[in-house]
Amino acid sequence: MQIGGQSLSDVKLEACREQLICFMYASPAKYAPYSNLVSAQLSRELNELRRPVSDNPEILRFFRYMRAARRGQEGSDCMRAFPACVANAAPAHTMIAAYHDINKLVTARKLHN
Repeated sequence: MQIGGQSLSDVKLEACREQLICFMYASPAKYAPYSNLVSAQLSRELNELRRPVSDNPEILRFFRYMRAARRGQEGSDCMRAFPACVANAAPAHTMIAAYHDINKLVTARKLHN
């Protein structure tokens, strides 16, 4: 099954990454050192960020991660904010995968500038 060009499992994985980022920003100490790594990646070039003006999926994904981080900081209920995530994935694997994806997005952004 495809949703917006992505498989259902990819959509769920992205929802879990966003949920995890939300949790990390809600309780950074609980998820250390991963939360520190993710935070460093997301806030690296915060001053240069603008609202996305293209449909580039990589850029849109980065902004979804930023929104998830903000929800966590604001104390939102991360489980309700990202209901598409079913807790099948191992948390450590999801954390590492989220970090690597964010790192790729930041690196790609630097190459385009």
